[in-house]
Amino acid sequence: MKGFRQLFFSLLLICLTNIAFASGGELAFNDNGYTYHPIKGKPIPSYNIWGFAQGQSLNISKNNFKLKNQVFLHALFLEFHADFNKDVSYNISAYFLRQPMIETAYFQYSGWSHTIIQVGQIFANFGLNNTDSKGELNFIEYNLPSSAFSTPYSAGGDVTFYNHQFSAFFAAFGPRMSVNYKQPYPFGLDTRDIWSPIHNDNQMFETGFSVWYQQPDGSNTGSVGTVPEFDTRNSIQLINTGTIINIGHSMAYDAEIAYQWHSFSVIGEYVLNRISRMKTSPNLNFSGYYVSLSYFLTGEHHPYSFPGADFSDVSKIKHRFGALELATRLSNTNLNSRDTLGGRETNATLGFNWYFSSHLKIMINYIRIFYRNGPTHKNHIYNAVAAQLQATL
Repeated sequence: MKGFRQLFFSLLLICLTNIAFASGGELAFNDNGYTYHPIKGKPIPSYNIWGFAQGQSLNISKNNFKLKNQVFLHALFLEFHADFNKDVSYNISAYFLRQPMIETAYFQYSGWSHTIIQVGQIFANFGLNNTDSKGELNFIEYNLPSSAFSTPYSAGGDVTFYNHQFSAFFAAFGPRMSVNYKQPYPFGLDTRDIWSPIHNDNQMFETGFSVWYQQPDGSNTGSVGTVPEFDTRNSIQLINTGTIINIGHSMAYDAEIAYQWHSFSVIGEYVLNRISRMKTSPNLNFSGYYVSLSYFLTGEHHPYSFPGADFSDVSKIKHRFGALELATRLSNTNLNSRDTLGGRETNATLGFNWYFSSHLKIMINYIRIFYRNGPTHKNHIYNAVAAQLQATL
């Protein structure tokens, strides 16, 4: 793994050196960050740097988790993308406030018709909200089930097949780089299949289904948990299964649907996670769902990318004062099953987003948290108001 990591950093250094010493090139700044073309007048090769910084403020009611009001730096993200020619590219991204820091680091080949191949450290495609970048969410945090049931960043490969209506993702992956595991190493398989008969600037519809098979490492243990729909300095989880022993493998299933008409959009997903266990330990079933609605008061929308089948931040802003969006979401995750009582949580969120430009936005969320403790079966209700300021390259 160490050699694998050094290879990608070496390639990144070579690309940056090329940028530094190239002559007669062009440097452009747009919604996708800084893009450099070493050969003036030619779009390829090109090198792009994109990233964002997020600062967050949280005010929460009295609670049993000792969560306090706080202001903190939430995220610092940077992504480098290089197009060597029209078919071969390279991508590396990192969250500088997390460990391990490196998220993606892969080569991509798109020289075959209707086919995209990625090899390296990838993020397997599972569900719709999981696929969206954290910097392009229209809520402060991912919904509960997407946070709880998310594929890991892992060394492996995936292939995408697509036409004008269908896209299918297939991935095989092992351990994450720079993380220690007990042998044998973890291994996973994943597929996401999408049908999108309409996807243009005025309207889109898509529905899809994902399946994720995961084997643990040699410890045969794991855990499932999720933070509320706001984050904290210490990423405290209200519901968590604790360590689950004797895991043979797990299977996760995700059903998704999304519709957008001009400035209005509605999205929903349902996730089921089944854990098969060895010896006399009972099998476990966890689940979650969410439904979200959003509407731009100023006429913009969230651009939908196909065949990637994900949403980006905001379309071209129409007014000098920026774009205004209202959003609401209801999500639920249940981590109680048989001998495992991880708890149950429902979040109801109201959001207001102000996009001052394509590079600066503020999000304000009110979150009503309904939490049921697993072991004690006691119900708790908390209120939180979170604000997040994001600056993007």
